[in-house]
Formats: sequence, structure tokens, C-alpha cells
Amino acid sequence: MKTQRRMGPYRFCWASLFISLLLVLPALAQVKPEIEPNDRFEQAQEVRVGDIIEGGVQQNNDDEWYKLVIDKPGKNHLQVDLGAIPEIDSYLYIYDANRQALIEVNDTAKNAAESIARFPVEAGVYYIRVYLGGKATSEKYTLATKLIGPWQEGWEFEPNGRRERANEMKLGQSIKGYFDHKRDEDYYKLTIDAPGKTLVQIDLLAVPEVNGQIYLYDEKRTIWSVNETEKNGPNPFSTWPWPRASIISTPGPMRLTPKTHIL
Repeated sequence: MKTQRRMGPYRFCWASLFISLLLVLPALAQVKPEIEPNDRFEQAQEVRVGDIIEGGVQQNNDDEWYKLVIDKPGKNHLQVDLGAIPEIDSYLYIYDANRQALIEVNDTAKNAAESIARFPVEAGVYYIRVYLGGKATSEKYTLATKLIGPWQEGWEFEPNGRRERANEMKLGQSIKGYFDHKRDEDYYKLTIDAPGKTLVQIDLLAVPEVNGQIYLYDEKRTIWSVNETEKNGPNPFSTWPWPRASIISTPGPMRLTPKTHIL
């Protein structure tokens, strides 16, 4: 019995150490090396959400493709982070399984990291393209992906940077959105069902450090555009207390575009 009492604390310590190792090892196992060749869509290296890839610039102006498999059901926000490499100008892209480009980001100059934040995704396959502009180098980069939370109704749903990808919007509806990168454009399709002519008010709240612009299109042309204040201004569109534009509309679909230049 005395021997068992003496051994008890040691057994407890060994058990604690073993559990700690089990917790640490899976995290370490998520770091993966880049596998060449992966310079084309067809050669994309498969990765999972949570993986961290360490890669390099094997040749001048290198292209790297990664096939990202998302298993989590529902609509969730994806974040992609690309580490900086000295003297390299990096670009980040996301494509769907049909090679359609969904988003492109190049917000920083050479020597700086790039990031795609809050990009809505569903279960399925996506492709991440990393373009490394510059000369081949022995320096390494890291590419990391993670889901940062569920997408919710009432928020914009990317990609909506082109007319054909406009989010549906109803009169009286408020939508929250982000200006996540330079020169971001968000399109919304607003359908007017009321007969005759209708007075429509459109409000776009100011965002710090953003020069907001708003455009309104019908099916053929631009019918309204407003950009009346500097960035940070509480009222980009008029002298009223809130940013707003008022137009006379006729029945049919229109496209509303908040557009930004983040300086």
C-alpha cells in the first residue's frame, strides 16, 4: 500500500504530461509544406480549413494553387491570411469549383501580408490562388485558413462585386456590409413592385477612413450617382443628417452599388 501511495502522484504527473502532448501534437501536425508542382488549377494542393501551409517562391512571379475543402454545413465566414515575403508583391484570389474568380485582393505593397476576411462560404470545394510577384527567393511564406463564424441574414453575401452577382434587396430592408479591401464594390438588386412613380430614399452610413460612393442603375444605364463628401464624412450624399439619396423610380429592377476607395 505504501508503494502505491508513493507512486500515485507520479502516475498523475505522467498522465497529465501525456494528455498535454495529445493536445499539442494535433496543432503541430496542421503545419504542412507546399507540394510542388502546384502552379496550375489542375495541380492544386488539397488543404483543409485550419491548415497552415509553408511555401516558397520557387521561380520569378510564382503562382501557387490550393484546393480548399470545406466540410462544415451552412454559410460561414472564411478568413485567409498570407504572410509577408521580403521584396514580393503578393496577391490572393478565391475561385469556385468551376474556375470562376470570386474575389481578388492586393491591398498592400511589397514586403507586406495580405488577407481576405469575412468571405461567406458553404460546404464544398474552393480554390485559393497565391500570386507572388517578384524574383525567386529562399524566403518562405505561410498561408492559413479558418472559419471565423456563421453568416447571418441581413448581412451582405459575397461575392457581390459585379452586377450579375448582385444581392437581392427589398424596399424597407436594411443590409449590413463590409468594405474589406481597396476599391471594394457591392451590388444590390432592388425591385420596385409599386405601379406608377415612387419616391425612394437610399441611406448609406459613413465608414471611418472610407470615401463612399453610391450608384443606381436600371437595366441599361446609370441613373443616379452620388459622392458629395470626403472620407469619414457623416453625410456623403446630401446636407441631411444621414447619408441619403432620393430618386423617383418606376416599376422594375434596379441595381444599387455602394462603391469605395479606401485610401
